[in-house]
Amino acid sequence: MVVGDPYLRTFDASKPEQRAISHVCLGQDRSVDTPHLPSTPCLRLRAETFFPSCWDGRNLDSADHKSHMAFPAIGDYNTGVCPASHPVALLSVFLEFFYDTGAVRDFGRWVWAMGDPTGYGLHGDFVNGWADQGALERAMGSCTGARGVDDPRCSLNVGPGGPGRSSRRSPQTEPPPEEVGLRGPLDRLPGDNPVTGDTVRG
Repeated sequence: MVVGDPYLRTFDASKPEQRAISHVCLGQDRSVDTPHLPSTPCLRLRAETFFPSCWDGRNLDSADHKSHMAFPAIGDYNTGVCPASHPVALLSVFLEFFYDTGAVRDFGRWVWAMGDPTGYGLHGDFVNGWADQGALERAMGSCTGARGVDDPRCSLNVGPGGPGRSSRRSPQTEPPPEEVGLRGPLDRLPGDNPVTGDTVRG
């Protein structure tokens, strides 16, 4: 399932999918969500994507990874009544990314790795990696209460060291050999992506 469009460089507030993408400067006197990248200094940047929560009830995927899902027809992107074409309401999937941006000097030069200086192209891909559906169902049943994963009964909190103890694991996949900014600023975007679009001011 995909939300957003990495090639989008304009904003249309009438489209729930575009309203489901936002950015906010944290650590400011007044934190305001915007659909575009901030143009003023931030101590921390939060970028977030809400995925559509209405399913057509038939297809587990679609060619565009979008059309089997929809946003609510009544309400807003994160709450409301599902359309007749996608009548099955599912739990919302929400991705939130935090960036420590206090050291950034020139906010007018921000750009996402796919070459987007606007922020409108922020997008998210959800892939269900749970091979053990029983474990997923146990997690949904025990980790979605008021305390979430902090609930001692949450099935995700049982690791090799016992309940509530995590352990260090090696990554299943090594980082890419291409320099992606793990060691500092980059001279060019990963994949040599060109910057397309104009920075949004204001």
